[in-house]
Amino acid sequence: MNEQDDPRASDPKPRKLRRKAILAALGGIALVALISVPIAMAAAPRHRLPDREVTPKEVREKMTKFVDMAFSRLEGTLEQRNQIEKLLDPLANELANLRNEGRAMKKSIHEILMADKVDRKALEELRLEAVKLFDRFTKQMADSTASLHEILTPEQRKLIA
Repeated sequence: MNEQDDPRASDPKPRKLRRKAILAALGGIALVALISVPIAMAAAPRHRLPDREVTPKEVREKMTKFVDMAFSRLEGTLEQRNQIEKLLDPLANELANLRNEGRAMKKSIHEILMADKVDRKALEELRLEAVKLFDRFTKQMADSTASLHEILTPEQRKLIA
């Protein structure tokens, strides 16, 4: 039987199914990554927050410790320090909210996956929510990073780059 006589050679369905399977696998990996990021995003790994809902105050305290450590290396002015301090409260509020949303989302995903029957529709809805959550987080971090760098001198920026 040659290739022209083989009905599978002209049928695009197996190729589409493979493509869908690969995309589904990649989507699952991305989902796990997107859910994991919000859980750890409020602080650097060595300054982890507890594995529970956190308050903006707790996030602010962790951020202050991190800023203290970094600022001592930068030899910044009191004016720069005051400007940075003004950025921290709104950022701590947003990061605490994002982190807590991510934790709740992780719990929901776990419940769906541990159920007797996996609710694919609910899982897809959570995946879409995770993408939106990650987008909000990256926008917040980009904006905060830009604001911080506007406060620093070019020499200080080189030290933290």
